[in-house]
Amino acid sequence: MSSSTTTRTLSTAVAHNLTAGMYFTVSGFTGAPGTATYGGRFSGTFVVASAPTSTSLTYTAEESVTITTENVTGTPTLVRRADLDFLESTRPVNIRTFASSGTTRTIVTQDPHLIPTSTAITATVSIVHSTSELTRYFNGTHTLTATGSNTFTYTGVYQDPTNTVNRDPSITIAATTPTGTATVTREIVITGLVGSTGFTYLMPPSNYTINSEVATGRVSATSIAATNRQLLSRTIGEITTGAINHGLLVGDRFRLSNLSGNNQDVFNGSYQVTSVPSSTVVRFTATPSSKALANKALSGSTAARINTSVPHPSWSSRRARS
Repeated sequence: MSSSTTTRTLSTAVAHNLTAGMYFTVSGFTGAPGTATYGGRFSGTFVVASAPTSTSLTYTAEESVTITTENVTGTPTLVRRADLDFLESTRPVNIRTFASSGTTRTIVTQDPHLIPTSTAITATVSIVHSTSELTRYFNGTHTLTATGSNTFTYTGVYQDPTNTVNRDPSITIAATTPTGTATVTREIVITGLVGSTGFTYLMPPSNYTINSEVATGRVSATSIAATNRQLLSRTIGEITTGAINHGLLVGDRFRLSNLSGNNQDVFNGSYQVTSVPSSTVVRFTATPSSKALANKALSGSTAARINTSVPHPSWSSRRARS
């Protein structure tokens, strides 16, 4: 075995019968001089980058390290993973560490996520940690960009499940290991349209080509970006989806999440469509919410002022009850 930056090379005692694009799992060895560090930098599940000979192959790993050719120790095995040839688009990948610098979040996965570098995907991050406050800066559905075979970055927001706290999403957190289940689960993202009834979408790399076949199933739109939001009245909200057809009908239910900035807690939540002015505009009933009072004061014999602990909707000439 040897390594040059992130490219690993393995030599097998017998023919491995693998070709570029196939998946395999390597485990069970440490490598001279017998330290676990060596094995940890070679073990895992990967995709074959090249097979120069019948007994050698290369693949790309997460960590950049240079190791000269060494004989392996332990009981090394290399197993072909045919079960991964048809990966589910929504396959969850376990998270090894999570970190943040400003609003830039970094996720390192246990195994390669198999998304091409520089490719952006929509995925749901779900982290369990003993300090639940940390997870509010990471969890949710976001647009992640693959920056390596095991790494993603994305712009994070602060999400409070009770919608009573609105904090600056900028935070610095060193690489932290989850204390519970932590996964990245990708959503299907449409990459192109085929007429009025077809579309293409990104899947994990596969070594197979499948011709058109008849299939039975259901398609629903997910993760459409909202480009504008506003309150038309105290109880009517409106969302614009830019140039993307939201595909919603009156009575459909939808969820708004990951909205940031002022009044984010006013809009985030689940709603039912009340009207569809256009294919990119949808209206819904916004339920008035209560805000905790931070302080109150009298500014005259007939005027009172109250400050809320979180931003309230920017309404004027509206009635409120305290």
